[in-house]
Amino acid sequence: MSQEQPSTATVDPSFTGGAAAGAATVDRTTENPAVVGTATAERRRAALSPSRAKDFRQCPLLFRFRAVDRLPEPPSPAATRGTLVHSVLERLFDLPAAARTEDAAHDLLDPQWEELRARRPEVTEMFSGAEDLTAWLAQARSLLTMYFRMENPRRLEPAERESLVETELGSGVLLRGFVDRLD
Repeated sequence: MSQEQPSTATVDPSFTGGAAAGAATVDRTTENPAVVGTATAERRRAALSPSRAKDFRQCPLLFRFRAVDRLPEPPSPAATRGTLVHSVLERLFDLPAAARTEDAAHDLLDPQWEELRARRPEVTEMFSGAEDLTAWLAQARSLLTMYFRMENPRRLEPAERESLVETELGSGVLLRGFVDRLD
């Protein structure tokens, strides 16, 4: 998106990645390394993700630690559980509508946990033992059950999933992020 475009949100339907695919990363090719961009062959205009903008508004020092200094943070059980459940729901929507059942979602949990653990081995350090992990996975299953109480994914056919969205604020700051699902 060029700087001259209006400050309205746009969706890039050709984008097939997503935060889970590693598309949201700190862009070190821009003049200001504290901005987020996407890993593409061509250079993109610098932008902030909504999460980094929130960090800055909440605590500029937190923003600096995360986006500029890129200090390592230990994995959070709550955030990691959210990532896991998000991954399960992404895979669930890969299935035909009729197959998107609560049982199917629960069946996807363990393989998605194994995939997450393989990608980020440090997440296993969150648990002091097998009992902690079992309880944590039970909480993830509970979140999936609550999702099915809120909506029936068999009745949904999303028009888009993991769509890149950009908008320019009046101040000229470009926000870039992903919409999980557009119905």
